[in-house]
Amino acid sequence: MSALRTTAAVAGSLLLAVLTTAAGNAGVRPGTAEGAELVKTGWWWAANETPLDETVVAPPQPTPPNVPKGTLPVSAAGGEPEKFSALEFRLEGEPGGFVESAVLVLRENADAGATVNEEAAKVLACPVTETFWADGASAAWKARPAYDCDLASAAGERDARTGVWKFDLTAVAALWTAEGYKGSTSVALVEGTEGPESFQVAFDGPAKKGIGFAFAVADAAPSSPFLSAGAAPSGGATRAGSSGSAGSAGSLSGSLADSGTGAAGPLTTPEVSAAEAADPTVAPVATAATTPASSPLAAPAWYSGIPAGGYALLVLTLALGYLLMLALGPDAQPAAGPARHGVSRALDRLRTAGAAMTTRGRG
Repeated sequence: MSALRTTAAVAGSLLLAVLTTAAGNAGVRPGTAEGAELVKTGWWWAANETPLDETVVAPPQPTPPNVPKGTLPVSAAGGEPEKFSALEFRLEGEPGGFVESAVLVLRENADAGATVNEEAAKVLACPVTETFWADGASAAWKARPAYDCDLASAAGERDARTGVWKFDLTAVAALWTAEGYKGSTSVALVEGTEGPESFQVAFDGPAKKGIGFAFAVADAAPSSPFLSAGAAPSGGATRAGSSGSAGSAGSLSGSLADSGTGAAGPLTTPEVSAAEAADPTVAPVATAATTPASSPLAAPAWYSGIPAGGYALLVLTLALGYLLMLALGPDAQPAAGPARHGVSRALDRLRTAGAAMTTRGRG
């Protein structure tokens, strides 16, 4: 029995280790691409600006020495934007599709001085509101594309051990597939500090395989059991975008469908016949219109990233844990010997009493 307990404990520990490793390795990694194609990148520097009036053409500033070639920097100086980058994607899904998930990961450059004060760094990914923007490195500040973090944004989550940042772009990508959307399928990586912080983060670009992303776009949103059988998708007017958070000018013409009456759309009354209208006992029934398939949805649940094999390992681990609970005592120690209860204990008492009577008779 002790050998069985030892074997079960070792097997349970091994399965737990495998399950933990599988869950930790699940997800998007730098240098991988799924569901989209990276079209172009670029970054802009506030110091590369004409100091005089617009009639004078100033030579472009050289690339700052603390930005390695082939990287995409984001920085703030005293709480003000100093450098920001942009990436444009081409999705495999069709316009009007349903964005199930969208994840972007970026790896910090390891060169000395490329990343400074990363503990205080806060980077946001916001939708670019211009249809076209020109790529470039250390480009003129006035040529930067407009963006709007009020439409949608994703705060980067940094892994201090690997230096990899993760952005959940599900809400941002939902704008790109909305009917009538005129902006580009691009994100601007901008500073998001709220105080007088200064930092710089330089991400490895595509040449250094520092960018990874995965987009999942379906043809239509899954049906909801809470909607009425005769409900139809609602339309609505479009909402104009605002200027970029860094003072950039720009607008988003034909953005997200907005009914103006809530997420579920307005209440509509179905048509009734003249006979039904004349009957006072027949009351009109209001039905709620459905949400457009391209509306931004919340990020998927935490368990959506677990691989299929992880669920089987989880079940096996729970089963082994139950066996260990039965094999070990309440103090997590092997039992000293089998406990005897009920009929077994009564039989033992009868045997003891019989042996005692036999002994007295012989005496």
